[in-house]
Amino acid sequence: MTDLSWIGPAFALANSLRALSFVPQILAVARSTDGARDIALVTWSIWTATNLLGVAYGAVVAADGLLALSFAASALACGLTIALTVVKRLRFGALSPRPAPDSAPTRPPAVAARPASAASPRRLRAPSAARARPATPS
Repeated sequence: MTDLSWIGPAFALANSLRALSFVPQILAVARSTDGARDIALVTWSIWTATNLLGVAYGAVVAADGLLALSFAASALACGLTIALTVVKRLRFGALSPRPAPDSAPTRPPAVAARPASAASPRRLRAPSAARARPATPS
C-alpha cells in the first residue's frame, strides 16, 4: 500500500503559498487611484466563502489544524482584498455601477473633400528631370 500521508501537509503548504499569492493584488488595490474598479467583488466574496468553508472542513471534518490554518490565511487575504476595495470605492465614489452612456459615441463631422484643383493654391512641382521635354523621334 502506498503512503499517502504527505498529501495533507503538501496541500496545506500549497494553500498557504496561494494565500501569499494574493499579496500583489492587495498591494495593487491599496495603490489604486480609481477606486479599484477592476476588482470583481462577487468573485472575491465567493473565494472568501470557499476558504471559510475550507477552514471548517480542515478543523471539523479532517481534524487538521494545519489545513484549517492554511485556508484561514487565504480567507484573510481575500477578505482584506474585499475590505480595501470597498474602502477605495467609497473614497473615490466608485461603489455604484458605472453609468451607461446617454447615446452612442458621436464621430466628429466629416470634412468635405476639396477637388484636386482646389486642394492647394501652391502645387508641388515635379523634379526638373521629369519636367524636361520628351525627346522627339528622329
